Amino acid sequence: MLNLIEKPFYFGLGVFAYSKEKIEKFANELAKSGKIDKNDVESFVVEMLERGKDQKSEIRKILKDEIAKVLENMNIAKKTDVVSEESIRRIIKEELAKFLKEKNDMG
Repeated sequence: MLNLIEKPFYFGLGVFAYSKEKIEKFANELAKSGKIDKNDVESFVVEMLERGKDQKSEIRKILKDEIAKVLENMNIAKKTDVVSEESIRRIIKEELAKFLKEKNDMG
């Protein structure tokens, strides 16, 4: 579900759309036009990729937090709230054992 929300959001911010190749092409164009030094192209690419990665991580955290709030408000059971089939079996066995012990103690 998170990916359905993330992709358009990243695209809107421009983070999702930029691959390493696009950033390298952009950096080389900047170097050709003299806006950055040719020796700085590689460090520029690395820095832009790191910034994109950091932004993506931060956006993912924000989205997870917001989705968790929405789900909490919707009162939807979490995985940890649901009793597993194995747990139900264990509880039944324990209760049956208690019942049989009490029955044997009484009779």
